[in-house]
Amino acid sequence: MTFALESGLRKGEQFGLYRERKIDVDRRLISALSYKGRRATRRFVPITEFLLPQLVSHLENTAGDHLFEIDDPKKAFTNACKAAGIDGVSWHSLRHTPITRMVHIYRISPHDVMKISGHTNWKTFWDVYVNVDEKMVRSIDAKIDAVRTQIPSTEIRIMPHIQSIEKIRTP
Repeated sequence: MTFALESGLRKGEQFGLYRERKIDVDRRLISALSYKGRRATRRFVPITEFLLPQLVSHLENTAGDHLFEIDDPKKAFTNACKAAGIDGVSWHSLRHTPITRMVHIYRISPHDVMKISGHTNWKTFWDVYVNVDEKMVRSIDAKIDAVRTQIPSTEIRIMPHIQSIEKIRTP
């Protein structure tokens, strides 16, 4: 699960990874291959400092050609969520989390996040994958309030673009 939360790879990309050809621990890169229609696209995904020791340990303690020996974690993940009392979460939800974190918390350029996550459609990326929760909205509110305390209220009210909007509204 940590691998999914740190990499943001699609489930098929995670469970189709070959140890030797796709994971470069020394360069801290994962080579992901995804298919859109008939065309295969390769992209590189970073191995974070947090993921690195867990990934190295996993590689040292497992054998086989693939990074993970199972093809689909769906049943085990569903059972684990049920046992933990977590509803409405799927394995694919684990892809949304790192994408949202990269944009909102780590402040990585959305364009770069799209490249890392393999997205090509801006609307899908923003509408589906970059989620905003109450905590994020409150942090935005705090940032706005912090900036406003530094600017006199008269300057905020007389910004040129705001005046032109007010003129349009007023008959």
